[in-house]
Amino acid sequence: MKCSYCGKDISDDSEFCGYCGKKIKNIKKSKRIRTTISVIALIINICILIAVLINMNDIKYMLLYNKYEDDYELGLDYCENYERFIEVIDTIEKSGIRVFVMNEATDKEIAKFGEELKQIKGVRSVKFVSKEEAYNQMKKGLGEREGVMEGLDSSIFPASYMVELTNISKFDDVEKEIKKLDNFKKITSNYEWLEIGMEAKNTTEFCYAIIVTLICIFIVSDIVAIILINKEKEKVKW
Repeated sequence: MKCSYCGKDISDDSEFCGYCGKKIKNIKKSKRIRTTISVIALIINICILIAVLINMNDIKYMLLYNKYEDDYELGLDYCENYERFIEVIDTIEKSGIRVFVMNEATDKEIAKFGEELKQIKGVRSVKFVSKEEAYNQMKKGLGEREGVMEGLDSSIFPASYMVELTNISKFDDVEKEIKKLDNFKKITSNYEWLEIGMEAKNTTEFCYAIIVTLICIFIVSDIVAIILINKEKEKVKW
């Protein structure tokens, strides 16, 4: 091989150059050690990435719970895992808002009310819920206690409309327009919780994406290190 200092030919086993007297660095051994370390780091990071992807929902729930466990409005104690949390969000988002009509409204006025709801910007769909349907829903919700409904007439329940929005961000604007309608009584919804839930979901997804991105960066850096180490061999003069 050649001395890396003076360029003279010397024995492969030499520790010192017989021409310039400099100590010879064991480039081959150094390169092997660095390559081995980089390969081990690459394998470890790939294993970590696989584990993170396989346990994606568990990690997301851990991130979610660690950040929002004290947020009682979110009520994470009722969501035993991340899948259940997403399921609740989807259910509430699809259920939309419920708009009740005044009891005194005639059938014609109720129908007109429904048509006006459809014209509001931000409303995707409108479904009418009659007094009889409201009565049956209440009865079903009571379960074994449905006996308390005996003697009650369905007419005491107001007619209503289930309104699905195009986007949760439209809720405030839609609510303002609905309240302007004749025969409007009240609105019920879980959109306030949904806003908190969506914020928590987006924060969790963002944190998880950062974790995956960092691991990928480590993997790429390990690959680059291995390539550069191997290229060094080509530059060494033997």
